[in-house]
Amino acid sequence: MEIYLKEIRPFLKLPSYKIIGDYPKLRTIERDFQLIVDTMVDINTHIISRQNLPVPDDFQSTFVILGQNKIIPMKFALNIAPIVGLRNK
Repeated sequence: MEIYLKEIRPFLKLPSYKIIGDYPKLRTIERDFQLIVDTMVDINTHIISRQNLPVPDDFQSTFVILGQNKIIPMKFALNIAPIVGLRNK
């Protein structure tokens, strides 16, 4: 995941108008974002499996399960869970 964060970091400093009209930059950001979210979900499911926690209904609920079991703060879990839906937009 670190490599994806390293790739995306320089783009985060740019104003949105410099990204929206530049399709190669936009696609790079979108793909890195997808890979970051996928990696987060993979980590979540690994923790859930290793800890014998309830099987999640979907990828968003992996964050909630971690929050409910105090592995991550619940407020953070509820705030970050919706990013799973953004990765395919």
